[in-house]
Amino acid sequence: MAGLDGSSSIGLISTGIAPEFIRNRNETLLPVDRLVHKAFWGMGHRLLRTATIWHMAKALNITQVKFQWRTCTNDLSHWSEDEKSGPTIFSYLFGDDVFAVTVPRPFGSSLPPQPRRGLDIMVRNDVRGYIGGQTFKNHRLPLLSKVYRHENSPFLEKMASDAEFYRLLWDRFVHKEEVTEFERRNRFEEHFVVGVHLRLGNGELTHFNESGRGVHNEIEFVANITDLLHHFIGKVQADYPRRFDENKTPLIFLATDTPRLVPDIMKSTESFGVPTIVLPQIRAKDNEGVTYEALRGKGGDCLDGWRAMFSDAFLLARSDVVVAARVSTFTQSLPLSAVLEKSETALGPRFCEVSDTATSMTCMEDAAAWLFRDSGRGMITYSTEGGPVEPVVHNVAVLLPDVELAEEFSVLINHLNERSFIHQQKKEETFTYTYGNSE
Repeated sequence: MAGLDGSSSIGLISTGIAPEFIRNRNETLLPVDRLVHKAFWGMGHRLLRTATIWHMAKALNITQVKFQWRTCTNDLSHWSEDEKSGPTIFSYLFGDDVFAVTVPRPFGSSLPPQPRRGLDIMVRNDVRGYIGGQTFKNHRLPLLSKVYRHENSPFLEKMASDAEFYRLLWDRFVHKEEVTEFERRNRFEEHFVVGVHLRLGNGELTHFNESGRGVHNEIEFVANITDLLHHFIGKVQADYPRRFDENKTPLIFLATDTPRLVPDIMKSTESFGVPTIVLPQIRAKDNEGVTYEALRGKGGDCLDGWRAMFSDAFLLARSDVVVAARVSTFTQSLPLSAVLEKSETALGPRFCEVSDTATSMTCMEDAAAWLFRDSGRGMITYSTEGGPVEPVVHNVAVLLPDVELAEEFSVLINHLNERSFIHQQKKEETFTYTYGNSE
Protein backbone atom coordinates (compact mmCIF):
# COMPACT_ATOMS: atom_id res chain seq x y z
CA MET A 1 0.00 0.00 0.00
CA ALA A 2 1.06 3.59 -0.30
CA GLY A 3 3.06 5.30 2.41
CA LEU A 4 1.80 8.12 4.62
CA ASP A 5 4.48 10.70 4.09
CA GLY A 6 2.15 13.64 3.65
CA SER A 7 3.04 14.12 0.00
CA SER A 8 -0.24 12.91 -1.51
CA SER A 9 -3.69 14.38 -1.76
CA ILE A 10 -5.76 12.23 0.53
CA GLY A 11 -9.13 13.18 -0.89
CA LEU A 12 -8.62 12.10 -4.49
CA ILE A 13 -11.04 9.24 -4.25
CA SER A 14 -13.18 10.17 -1.29
CA THR A 15 -14.07 13.76 -2.12
CA GLY A 16 -13.76 13.80 -5.91
CA ILE A 17 -11.02 13.20 -8.43
CA ALA A 18 -8.54 16.02 -8.86
CA PRO A 19 -9.77 18.48 -11.53
CA GLU A 20 -7.04 17.71 -14.04
CA PHE A 21 -8.21 14.13 -14.13
CA ILE A 22 -11.88 14.76 -14.86
CA ARG A 23 -11.86 17.72 -17.21
CA ASN A 24 -11.64 17.34 -20.94
CA ARG A 25 -10.12 19.73 -23.46
CA ASN A 26 -13.03 22.15 -23.16
CA GLU A 27 -12.65 22.35 -19.36
CA THR A 28 -16.00 20.69 -18.69
CA LEU A 29 -16.57 17.65 -16.52
CA LEU A 30 -15.72 14.47 -18.39
CA PRO A 31 -18.89 12.46 -19.17
CA VAL A 32 -17.91 8.94 -18.12
CA ASP A 33 -20.24 5.98 -18.13
CA ARG A 34 -20.98 2.84 -16.14
CA LEU A 35 -19.18 0.80 -13.50
CA VAL A 36 -19.84 -2.95 -13.64
CA HIS A 37 -18.87 -4.80 -10.46
CA LYS A 38 -18.60 -8.58 -10.19
CA ALA A 39 -18.84 -9.67 -6.56
CA PHE A 40 -17.80 -12.96 -4.99
CA TRP A 41 -17.95 -14.89 -1.70
CA GLY A 42 -20.27 -14.26 1.23
CA MET A 43 -22.71 -11.47 1.90
CA GLY A 44 -20.53 -9.27 4.11
CA HIS A 45 -17.55 -9.55 1.77
CA ARG A 46 -19.75 -8.59 -1.19
CA LEU A 47 -21.49 -5.71 0.56
CA LEU A 48 -18.28 -4.00 1.66
CA ARG A 49 -17.04 -4.00 -1.93
CA THR A 50 -20.41 -3.14 -3.44
CA ALA A 51 -20.67 -0.06 -1.21
CA THR A 52 -17.13 0.87 -2.24
CA ILE A 53 -18.03 0.71 -5.93
CA TRP A 54 -20.90 3.11 -5.18
CA HIS A 55 -18.41 5.51 -3.61
CA MET A 56 -16.04 5.19 -6.58
CA ALA A 57 -18.87 5.91 -9.02
CA LYS A 58 -19.66 9.18 -7.26
CA ALA A 59 -16.01 10.18 -7.26
CA LEU A 60 -15.78 9.56 -11.02
CA ASN A 61 -19.08 11.32 -11.81
CA ILE A 62 -20.43 8.04 -13.20
CA THR A 63 -24.20 7.83 -13.32
CA GLN A 64 -24.84 4.07 -13.46
CA VAL A 65 -23.57 1.03 -11.58
CA LYS A 66 -24.36 -2.56 -12.56
CA PHE A 67 -24.01 -5.10 -9.76
CA GLN A 68 -23.30 -8.67 -10.86
CA TRP A 69 -23.78 -11.30 -8.16
CA ARG A 70 -24.26 -14.35 -10.42
CA THR A 71 -27.30 -16.61 -10.32
CA CYS A 72 -28.10 -19.50 -7.99
CA THR A 73 -26.91 -22.24 -10.37
CA ASN A 74 -23.78 -24.34 -9.87
CA ASP A 75 -22.46 -22.93 -13.12
CA LEU A 76 -20.24 -20.07 -11.94
CA SER A 77 -20.17 -18.58 -15.44
CA HIS A 78 -23.83 -17.48 -15.16
CA TRP A 79 -23.73 -13.72 -14.49
CA SER A 80 -27.03 -12.88 -16.20
CA GLU A 81 -30.49 -14.29 -15.72
CA ASP A 82 -32.11 -16.55 -18.28
CA GLU A 83 -34.80 -19.21 -18.44
CA LYS A 84 -32.41 -21.92 -17.27
CA SER A 85 -30.53 -20.15 -14.50
CA GLY A 86 -33.31 -17.94 -13.13
CA PRO A 87 -32.85 -14.41 -11.78
CA THR A 88 -29.54 -13.04 -10.64
CA ILE A 89 -29.14 -12.91 -6.87
CA PHE A 90 -28.95 -9.12 -6.84
CA SER A 91 -32.02 -8.56 -9.02
CA TYR A 92 -33.99 -11.09 -6.96
CA LEU A 93 -33.19 -9.07 -3.86
CA PHE A 94 -33.42 -5.52 -5.21
CA GLY A 95 -35.55 -5.67 -8.34
CA ASP A 96 -32.82 -4.67 -10.76
CA ASP A 97 -29.06 -4.98 -10.89
CA VAL A 98 -28.54 -1.51 -12.38
CA PHE A 99 -28.70 1.48 -10.03
CA ALA A 100 -28.69 5.13 -11.05
CA VAL A 101 -26.12 7.17 -9.13
CA THR A 102 -26.99 10.58 -7.79
CA VAL A 103 -23.67 12.25 -8.40
CA PRO A 104 -22.71 15.13 -6.10
CA ARG A 105 -21.56 18.35 -7.73
CA PRO A 106 -17.77 18.20 -7.44
CA PHE A 107 -15.81 21.43 -7.07
CA GLY A 108 -18.97 23.54 -6.95
CA SER A 109 -20.01 22.60 -10.48
CA SER A 110 -23.65 23.13 -11.42
CA LEU A 111 -23.52 20.61 -14.25
CA PRO A 112 -26.09 17.80 -14.14
CA PRO A 113 -24.97 14.14 -14.05
CA GLN A 114 -23.49 13.19 -17.39
CA PRO A 115 -25.27 10.80 -19.81
CA ARG A 116 -23.89 7.40 -20.77
CA ARG A 117 -21.45 7.38 -23.65
CA GLY A 118 -20.96 3.63 -24.21
CA LEU A 119 -18.08 2.82 -21.84
CA ASP A 120 -18.26 0.04 -19.24
CA ILE A 121 -15.59 -0.09 -16.54
CA MET A 122 -15.36 -3.66 -15.28
CA VAL A 123 -14.22 -4.27 -11.68
CA ARG A 124 -13.86 -7.80 -10.35
CA ASN A 125 -14.35 -8.13 -6.59
CA ASP A 126 -11.60 -6.03 -4.96
CA VAL A 127 -11.55 -2.31 -5.74
CA ARG A 128 -8.05 -0.94 -6.25
CA GLY A 129 -7.49 2.34 -4.46
CA TYR A 130 -9.37 1.21 -1.34
CA ILE A 131 -7.95 -0.94 1.44
CA GLY A 132 -9.25 -2.58 4.59
CA GLY A 133 -9.03 -0.24 7.55
CA GLN A 134 -7.07 -2.84 9.52
CA THR A 135 -4.13 -2.36 7.16
CA PHE A 136 -3.58 1.16 8.48
CA LYS A 137 -3.56 -0.19 12.04
CA ASN A 138 -1.32 -3.18 11.31
CA HIS A 139 1.34 -0.94 9.77
CA ARG A 140 1.00 1.60 12.62
CA LEU A 141 1.13 4.40 10.10
CA PRO A 142 0.71 8.00 11.28
CA LEU A 143 -2.42 9.64 9.92
CA LEU A 144 -2.51 13.15 8.53
CA SER A 145 -4.69 15.59 10.43
CA LYS A 146 -7.18 15.84 7.58
CA VAL A 147 -7.69 12.06 7.73
CA TYR A 148 -8.05 11.97 11.46
CA ARG A 149 -11.37 13.17 12.93
CA HIS A 150 -11.46 16.14 10.57
CA GLU A 151 -14.94 17.29 9.55
CA ASN A 152 -14.01 16.47 5.95
CA SER A 153 -12.13 13.29 6.81
CA PRO A 154 -12.15 11.04 3.73
CA PHE A 155 -12.39 8.00 6.02
CA LEU A 156 -15.54 9.23 7.74
CA GLU A 157 -16.89 10.53 4.42
CA LYS A 158 -16.46 7.01 2.97
CA MET A 159 -18.39 5.56 5.91
CA ALA A 160 -21.15 8.13 5.34
CA SER A 161 -21.26 7.11 1.67
CA ASP A 162 -21.59 3.46 2.74
CA ALA A 163 -24.54 4.41 4.94
CA GLU A 164 -26.16 6.21 2.02
CA PHE A 165 -25.80 3.13 -0.17
CA TYR A 166 -27.22 0.78 2.47
CA ARG A 167 -30.24 3.07 2.88
CA LEU A 168 -30.77 2.78 -0.86
CA LEU A 169 -30.62 -1.01 -0.59
CA TRP A 170 -33.37 -0.91 2.04
CA ASP A 171 -35.48 1.30 -0.21
CA ARG A 172 -35.01 -1.17 -3.08
CA PHE A 173 -35.32 -4.39 -1.06
CA VAL A 174 -38.06 -6.40 -2.72
CA HIS A 175 -38.80 -8.46 0.39
CA LYS A 176 -38.97 -5.69 2.98
CA GLU A 177 -42.52 -6.66 3.95
CA GLU A 178 -41.08 -9.77 5.61
CA VAL A 179 -38.88 -7.52 7.74
CA THR A 180 -41.53 -4.96 8.67
CA GLU A 181 -44.10 -7.68 9.44
CA PHE A 182 -41.61 -9.40 11.76
CA GLU A 183 -40.99 -6.04 13.48
CA ARG A 184 -44.71 -5.40 13.84
CA ARG A 185 -45.48 -8.90 15.12
CA ASN A 186 -42.75 -8.67 17.75
CA ARG A 187 -43.51 -5.01 18.59
CA PHE A 188 -40.04 -3.62 18.10
CA GLU A 189 -41.31 -0.13 18.87
CA GLU A 190 -42.20 -1.25 22.41
CA HIS A 191 -38.75 -2.65 23.15
CA PHE A 192 -35.11 -1.74 23.51
CA VAL A 193 -33.89 -4.18 20.87
CA VAL A 194 -30.42 -5.67 21.22
CA GLY A 195 -29.47 -7.17 17.87
CA VAL A 196 -26.90 -9.95 18.31
CA HIS A 197 -24.97 -11.46 15.43
CA LEU A 198 -23.39 -14.78 16.39
CA ARG A 199 -21.11 -16.01 13.61
CA LEU A 200 -19.61 -19.33 14.71
CA GLY A 201 -19.15 -20.95 11.31
CA ASN A 202 -21.66 -23.83 11.54
CA GLY A 203 -18.90 -26.38 11.07
CA GLU A 204 -16.85 -24.34 8.60
CA LEU A 205 -13.28 -25.56 9.09
CA THR A 206 -11.06 -23.81 6.57
CA HIS A 207 -10.97 -20.04 6.15
CA PHE A 208 -13.14 -19.42 9.22
CA ASN A 209 -10.76 -21.07 11.67
CA GLU A 210 -7.65 -19.95 9.81
CA SER A 211 -8.76 -16.34 10.27
CA GLY A 212 -9.05 -16.84 14.03
CA ARG A 213 -12.81 -16.45 14.26
CA GLY A 214 -13.64 -19.88 15.68
CA VAL A 215 -14.17 -20.57 19.39
CA HIS A 216 -12.66 -23.36 21.44
CA ASN A 217 -15.84 -24.32 23.30
CA GLU A 218 -19.23 -23.30 21.90
CA ILE A 219 -21.18 -24.21 25.04
CA GLU A 220 -18.91 -22.10 27.24
CA PHE A 221 -18.98 -19.23 24.77
CA VAL A 222 -22.78 -19.21 24.65
CA ALA A 223 -23.01 -19.30 28.47
CA ASN A 224 -20.57 -16.41 28.74
CA ILE A 225 -22.20 -14.22 26.13
CA THR A 226 -25.69 -14.60 27.60
CA ASP A 227 -24.27 -13.60 31.01
CA LEU A 228 -22.58 -10.63 29.33
CA LEU A 229 -25.83 -9.58 27.63
CA HIS A 230 -27.63 -9.76 30.97
CA HIS A 231 -24.98 -7.51 32.54
CA PHE A 232 -25.00 -5.12 29.58
CA ILE A 233 -28.77 -4.68 29.49
CA GLY A 234 -28.87 -3.94 33.21
CA LYS A 235 -26.12 -1.32 32.91
CA VAL A 236 -27.73 0.41 29.93
CA GLN A 237 -31.08 0.54 31.70
CA ALA A 238 -29.41 2.21 34.69
CA ASP A 239 -26.99 4.52 32.85
CA TYR A 240 -29.10 5.58 29.86
CA PRO A 241 -32.71 5.75 31.04
CA ARG A 242 -33.68 7.85 28.00
CA ARG A 243 -33.00 4.81 25.82
CA PHE A 244 -35.89 3.11 27.62
CA ASP A 245 -38.53 5.76 26.97
CA GLU A 246 -42.15 4.87 27.68
CA ASN A 247 -41.20 1.83 29.74
CA LYS A 248 -39.59 -0.01 26.87
CA THR A 249 -38.53 -3.50 27.85
CA PRO A 250 -35.42 -5.27 26.51
CA LEU A 251 -35.66 -7.75 23.65
CA ILE A 252 -32.87 -9.70 21.95
CA PHE A 253 -32.99 -10.29 18.21
CA LEU A 254 -30.55 -13.06 17.26
CA ALA A 255 -29.05 -13.61 13.82
CA THR A 256 -26.72 -16.60 13.58
CA ASP A 257 -25.21 -19.01 11.08
CA THR A 258 -25.24 -21.82 13.69
CA PRO A 259 -28.91 -22.66 14.38
CA ARG A 260 -28.21 -25.50 16.81
CA LEU A 261 -27.28 -22.88 19.43
CA VAL A 262 -30.58 -20.98 19.23
CA PRO A 263 -32.58 -23.07 21.76
CA ASP A 264 -29.84 -22.78 24.42
CA ILE A 265 -29.58 -19.02 23.96
CA MET A 266 -33.35 -18.58 24.14
CA LYS A 267 -33.54 -20.64 27.32
CA SER A 268 -30.64 -18.78 28.93
CA THR A 269 -31.95 -15.25 28.26
CA GLU A 270 -35.46 -16.22 29.34
CA SER A 271 -33.95 -17.13 32.72
CA PHE A 272 -33.20 -13.43 33.34
CA GLY A 273 -36.46 -12.22 31.87
CA VAL A 274 -35.39 -11.15 28.38
CA PRO A 275 -36.89 -13.00 25.41
CA THR A 276 -34.76 -13.87 22.39
CA ILE A 277 -36.38 -14.02 18.95
CA VAL A 278 -35.13 -15.22 15.58
CA LEU A 279 -36.50 -14.75 12.08
CA PRO A 280 -37.97 -18.02 10.73
CA GLN A 281 -35.98 -18.89 7.62
CA ILE A 282 -34.32 -21.53 5.52
CA ARG A 283 -30.94 -22.43 6.96
CA ALA A 284 -27.96 -24.58 6.13
CA LYS A 285 -28.08 -27.93 7.88
CA ASP A 286 -26.09 -28.45 11.04
CA ASN A 287 -22.32 -28.37 10.41
CA GLU A 288 -22.76 -27.69 6.67
CA GLY A 289 -21.01 -24.33 6.84
CA VAL A 290 -22.17 -20.91 5.67
CA THR A 291 -25.54 -20.45 3.99
CA TYR A 292 -24.39 -19.07 0.64
CA GLU A 293 -22.09 -22.08 0.06
CA ALA A 294 -24.38 -24.75 1.49
CA LEU A 295 -27.35 -23.63 -0.66
CA ARG A 296 -25.45 -22.71 -3.81
CA GLY A 297 -26.89 -24.42 -6.88
CA LYS A 298 -30.19 -25.21 -5.12
CA GLY A 299 -32.36 -22.79 -7.08
CA GLY A 300 -35.21 -21.40 -5.01
CA ASP A 301 -33.65 -22.51 -1.72
CA CYS A 302 -30.50 -20.61 -2.63
CA LEU A 303 -32.48 -17.43 -3.36
CA ASP A 304 -34.46 -17.87 -0.13
CA GLY A 305 -31.17 -18.17 1.74
CA TRP A 306 -29.93 -14.86 0.33
CA ARG A 307 -33.25 -13.21 1.16
CA ALA A 308 -33.02 -14.49 4.74
CA MET A 309 -29.46 -13.20 5.16
CA PHE A 310 -30.49 -9.73 4.06
CA SER A 311 -33.63 -9.80 6.20
CA ASP A 312 -31.44 -10.64 9.21
CA ALA A 313 -29.06 -7.81 8.31
CA PHE A 314 -31.87 -5.27 7.99
CA LEU A 315 -33.37 -6.37 11.31
CA LEU A 316 -29.99 -5.94 12.99
CA ALA A 317 -29.76 -2.50 11.38
CA ARG A 318 -33.16 -1.57 12.79
CA SER A 319 -32.19 -2.62 16.33
CA ASP A 320 -31.23 -0.09 19.00
CA VAL A 321 -27.78 -1.58 19.44
CA VAL A 322 -25.86 -4.27 17.53
CA VAL A 323 -23.59 -6.75 19.30
CA ALA A 324 -20.95 -8.41 17.12
CA ALA A 325 -20.21 -11.62 19.02
CA ARG A 326 -17.33 -12.45 16.67
CA VAL A 327 -15.38 -10.57 14.02
CA SER A 328 -17.51 -10.58 10.89
CA THR A 329 -17.79 -8.66 7.63
CA PHE A 330 -21.53 -9.30 7.92
CA THR A 331 -21.90 -7.00 10.92
CA GLN A 332 -19.30 -4.50 9.71
CA SER A 333 -21.26 -3.86 6.53
CA LEU A 334 -24.92 -2.85 6.61
CA PRO A 335 -25.70 -3.33 10.37
CA LEU A 336 -22.69 -1.34 11.60
CA SER A 337 -23.32 1.51 9.19
CA ALA A 338 -27.02 1.80 9.93
CA VAL A 339 -26.86 1.55 13.71
CA LEU A 340 -24.04 4.10 14.05
CA GLU A 341 -26.13 6.60 12.10
CA LYS A 342 -28.61 6.57 14.99
CA SER A 343 -26.05 8.14 17.33
CA GLU A 344 -27.58 11.54 16.59
CA THR A 345 -30.89 10.58 18.21
CA ALA A 346 -29.71 9.43 21.65
CA LEU A 347 -26.52 8.88 23.62
CA GLY A 348 -25.15 5.53 24.62
CA PRO A 349 -23.76 2.39 23.02
CA ARG A 350 -24.69 1.59 19.44
CA PHE A 351 -22.22 -1.01 18.20
CA CYS A 352 -20.44 -3.50 20.47
CA GLU A 353 -17.59 -5.94 19.88
CA VAL A 354 -17.25 -9.03 22.08
CA SER A 355 -13.99 -10.53 23.36
CA ASP A 356 -12.75 -14.00 22.42
CA THR A 357 -13.95 -15.37 25.76
CA ALA A 358 -17.28 -13.50 25.60
CA THR A 359 -16.67 -12.10 29.09
CA SER A 360 -16.31 -8.47 27.98
CA MET A 361 -17.28 -6.19 25.13
CA THR A 362 -16.53 -2.64 24.09
CA CYS A 363 -19.32 -0.46 22.72
CA MET A 364 -19.06 2.66 20.57
CA GLU A 365 -21.46 5.58 20.15
CA ASP A 366 -20.58 6.77 16.63
CA ALA A 367 -18.46 6.12 13.54
CA ALA A 368 -15.47 8.20 14.69
CA ALA A 369 -15.29 6.38 18.02
CA TRP A 370 -15.51 3.00 16.28
CA LEU A 371 -12.88 3.80 13.66
CA PHE A 372 -10.22 5.70 15.64
CA ARG A 373 -10.60 4.55 19.29
CA ASP A 374 -7.76 6.63 20.59
CA SER A 375 -9.09 8.72 23.45
CA GLY A 376 -11.89 6.67 24.92
CA ARG A 377 -14.41 9.26 23.71
CA GLY A 378 -17.69 7.60 22.83
CA MET A 379 -16.51 4.19 24.10
CA ILE A 380 -17.33 2.06 27.11
CA THR A 381 -16.30 -1.49 28.01
CA TYR A 382 -18.63 -3.88 29.84
CA SER A 383 -17.30 -6.95 31.63
CA THR A 384 -18.55 -9.80 33.79
CA GLU A 385 -15.06 -10.45 35.15
CA GLY A 386 -14.85 -7.53 37.58
CA GLY A 387 -12.06 -5.00 37.73
CA PRO A 388 -10.54 -3.06 34.82
CA VAL A 389 -10.29 -4.81 31.47
CA GLU A 390 -8.71 -3.89 28.15
CA PRO A 391 -11.02 -2.53 25.43
CA VAL A 392 -12.09 -5.09 22.85
CA VAL A 393 -11.03 -4.26 19.30
CA HIS A 394 -12.11 -6.32 16.30
CA ASN A 395 -10.21 -6.12 13.03
CA VAL A 396 -11.54 -3.35 10.77
CA ALA A 397 -12.89 -4.82 7.53
CA VAL A 398 -14.54 -1.63 6.22
CA LEU A 399 -12.78 -0.46 3.05
CA LEU A 400 -11.28 3.03 3.14
CA PRO A 401 -9.63 5.18 0.45
CA ASP A 402 -5.89 4.74 0.30
CA VAL A 403 -3.82 7.80 1.03
CA GLU A 404 -2.19 7.78 -2.39
CA LEU A 405 -3.94 7.45 -5.70
CA ALA A 406 -3.66 3.86 -6.94
CA GLU A 407 -1.56 3.47 -10.08
CA GLU A 408 -4.48 1.67 -11.74
CA PHE A 409 -6.68 4.68 -11.02
CA SER A 410 -4.43 7.05 -12.95
CA VAL A 411 -4.33 4.58 -15.85
CA LEU A 412 -8.14 4.43 -15.78
CA ILE A 413 -8.47 8.21 -15.90
CA ASN A 414 -6.12 8.40 -18.89
CA HIS A 415 -8.14 5.67 -20.59
CA LEU A 416 -11.39 7.51 -19.94
CA ASN A 417 -10.01 10.68 -21.48
CA GLU A 418 -8.74 8.79 -24.51
CA ARG A 419 -11.95 6.82 -25.03
CA SER A 420 -14.09 9.90 -24.56
CA PHE A 421 -12.28 11.60 -27.43
CA ILE A 422 -12.51 8.50 -29.65
CA HIS A 423 -16.17 8.02 -28.82
CA GLN A 424 -17.00 11.47 -30.10
CA GLN A 425 -15.89 10.19 -33.50
CA LYS A 426 -17.42 6.68 -33.28
CA LYS A 427 -20.64 7.00 -31.34
CA GLU A 428 -21.90 3.54 -32.25
CA GLU A 429 -19.08 1.72 -30.45
CA THR A 430 -19.19 0.39 -26.89
CA PHE A 431 -15.96 -0.03 -24.97
CA THR A 432 -15.24 -2.24 -21.96
CA TYR A 433 -12.27 -1.47 -19.75
CA THR A 434 -11.13 -3.83 -16.97
CA TYR A 435 -9.95 -1.96 -13.90
CA GLY A 436 -7.45 -3.52 -11.51
CA ASN A 437 -7.54 -7.28 -11.18
CA SER A 438 -8.77 -9.07 -14.30
CA GLU A 439 -8.80 -12.50 -12.71
